[in-house]
Amino acid sequence: GVGQVSYYLDGGSNMTGVRNTGNPLPNPDAIREFSAQTNNYSAQYGRNSSGVVTVLTKSGTNQFHGSAFEFFRDKNFNATIHNTASKLNYNQHRFGGTVGGPIVKDKLFFFFSYAGFRFISDNIFTTTTPSALMQQGNFAENMPTTGLTGAAACAKTVASTSTSFYACDPVTRTAYAGNIVPQSALDTTILAIAKAGLIPTPNPSQPGDSIYTRRDFSAYNEKTDEQLYKSDYQL
Repeated sequence: GVGQVSYYLDGGSNMTGVRNTGNPLPNPDAIREFSAQTNNYSAQYGRNSSGVVTVLTKSGTNQFHGSAFEFFRDKNFNATIHNTASKLNYNQHRFGGTVGGPIVKDKLFFFFSYAGFRFISDNIFTTTTPSALMQQGNFAENMPTTGLTGAAACAKTVASTSTSFYACDPVTRTAYAGNIVPQSALDTTILAIAKAGLIPTPNPSQPGDSIYTRRDFSAYNEKTDEQLYKSDYQL
């Protein structure tokens, strides 16, 4: 739970004051060892009661050492998502490296680590929007099959759904002929917005889509860079 686990990095507290949880850690190639203690830990770890997570990073030595890594994922490695006709754009890179060595033999050492993350994907936003006819006040495609007219069609007992209903005059409580609302009865502001093309129209393209389904694809990008600089001096 939040605030019940203590996190340490190289002997110092690695907690964030905002959430009282652990901060992000360096990449795995920069970590020498870690431990997770859940009970019977010494008094130096008496901050919280639930557990202690301790991480130590690598240090330089008398010999130069380094490493490099990359984890790569692409849409060609993925399966096609359910109810989509093709694979979505997906590209992920996790890459970086480390290098460490002596500055003064047996006395002063350095260690450096870098890791980068690049991620690009397509997000699918699925919504329900009014058709082009509906935006013009034409609800002929929504005419129920009961065949009612006039005041009978607009009675409170008449069942309706979001796609099957009678278009009724709110003043006379009678149905418009052909389920079409005349232009003079439409709200001028909404009509102007519809004419300007600011209301999206449906674009059904996948199995299971209704005539009112709209799918939009939006690119999602994420980029992070991590660097670790460390020096050790042997007294």
